[in-house]
Amino acid sequence: MMRKIFILLAFSIIFLVSCKREVVCTMEAKICPDGSAVGRIAPNCEFAECPEIKHDSKKLIGDNGEHFCSEADKAKEVCPQAENQVCGWFNEKIQCFAYPCAQTYQNSCFACANENVAHWTDGVCPKAGS
Repeated sequence: MMRKIFILLAFSIIFLVSCKREVVCTMEAKICPDGSAVGRIAPNCEFAECPEIKHDSKKLIGDNGEHFCSEADKAKEVCPQAENQVCGWFNEKIQCFAYPCAQTYQNSCFACANENVAHWTDGVCPKAGS
């Protein structure tokens, strides 16, 4: 009887040791400067790299037509009253719980004047669920 228990215990230990441990990362997301989101990746559960931002002369333009607010854009004290609506996408300072993490502005100057806007896209912001 003791021998059967020993053999069963030995097989149990071998089974447990041979099982691979699967790394499961939390379902958090990090908002990148271009407005996209990246998740954590195994095995270290660190955030994936954000997409690279392309530089186009004076403006920073992302892969999806995002126009990033420069320091000069942010420093403007007076904006023209021109009506050319844009969607201002918030930076990582704003914790968003629903899409879109953005607000429609009269024009790009007003969007970049908001310290919480990282970049803007042409037109009004998309509706939730779009």
